[in-house]
Amino acid sequence: KIPFPFTEDHAIVCTQGALTEKGRTHSYRHMLYALDLSTPPSNTNGEIFASRSGEAHVIKGCNNHDEKKSNNDSCGNGFGNSVRIFSNDGLVILYAHLRKVHIKNGQYVTAGARIGEEGKTGNAGHRHLHFSVHYDWRRDEEYYKNGFRLPNSIPFKLKIGNKKRKTRWKDIRNL
Repeated sequence: KIPFPFTEDHAIVCTQGALTEKGRTHSYRHMLYALDLSTPPSNTNGEIFASRSGEAHVIKGCNNHDEKKSNNDSCGNGFGNSVRIFSNDGLVILYAHLRKVHIKNGQYVTAGARIGEEGKTGNAGHRHLHFSVHYDWRRDEEYYKNGFRLPNSIPFKLKIGNKKRKTRWKDIRNL
């Protein structure tokens, strides 16, 4: 169960999720359970918050491409500016395509800490947050042999709720 990575004071849209025509979210098998989440175009910042406490691995320095209709930028291995949080419970949470990253590489972050802003860096067709959950692969030799490629994403439940609505858990496979 993963807390939602945005504040819920504005609308959030899942632009690519677990239920597509072919039953996959993204074209890469290791991102089968990834979600693309977007705030409305009128929202300029789309603040992103850590869903788990843990050590952050940060990639930044990629240009944001708001002015382009779409981009195919390989910066950050296509994920653009990104944060991977290695949680204490053996999970890795990936936050990708960020406009800005507000934390440092190697920094320990606590759940709920502000870590960045949604963006359009790397290979992204629109401003959004690419969000996925993986098992911690740091001890996996294949990870190092394959150039640090992420292992397959895993299914998870998002904690969704706010002051006006009762909190509930939604399985991403049923969004």
